[in-house]
Amino acid sequence: MISSIPFLYRDVYDAAIPTLALSEERRLPLTGVHPASYVNKLSISTIDMSVASLSHLQKHMAYAMKNIALHATNGGIQTFTFRSTSVSLPEIFDGTISPALKPIKELFLQCPFPVKSARLSLSLVRFLCGPSLVSLEMDFETKILPARYLMVAKLLEQLPTSCPGLKRLSIKQPYSYEKSETLQLAKVLKDSTFRFPVLTEFCLNIDDWLGNFSESLKAFFQRHLMIEVLHYHVDV
Repeated sequence: MISSIPFLYRDVYDAAIPTLALSEERRLPLTGVHPASYVNKLSISTIDMSVASLSHLQKHMAYAMKNIALHATNGGIQTFTFRSTSVSLPEIFDGTISPALKPIKELFLQCPFPVKSARLSLSLVRFLCGPSLVSLEMDFETKILPARYLMVAKLLEQLPTSCPGLKRLSIKQPYSYEKSETLQLAKVLKDSTFRFPVLTEFCLNIDDWLGNFSESLKAFFQRHLMIEVLHYHVDV
């Protein structure tokens, strides 16, 4: 029987995960190239997903990732998007990121960072931010249990080393009452080592009612005169 059609699996969503999770034996009578071979873009969204559907997704995620890592051609997954209002990265990946996601070039995250698993979430995001990454978007502006400013600061400070070829960086953070935490993020932006030689697009939505970011942003922009696209909003 004819195998999978390539273009159907290049840009896939969570609905395709059960199919990607199938072993060669379970695919019969289909034969030929496994659909996991074609995946270049993977988007997972648990927004408005029922408890049963979420459980079904989590059950198949590990097997799908293993198949993508095993069968990947043309560079494997290059773009990964994860959106959720209730499920963290450790929960969707059962605490471990598959090697199938190591070579990604574009990463978009919009998900909660529960305090109890914040360190593990940070570790998993760091894994995703490898040397091949050229675009990073983190939108925690309106989500439940967003990443705290301190967590974002810890992530950002290692980016010049882990992904020096970053061309696009977008950070959206919610209102914060913690002066010490917003100050940590301000320090990272001001640090002279926080520099991306080929950065051309920068988006920043933050709260600065405590007045921590003025000098930091001035220093950041002076180091990145090559920025061509700028989206900038600071609440004061």
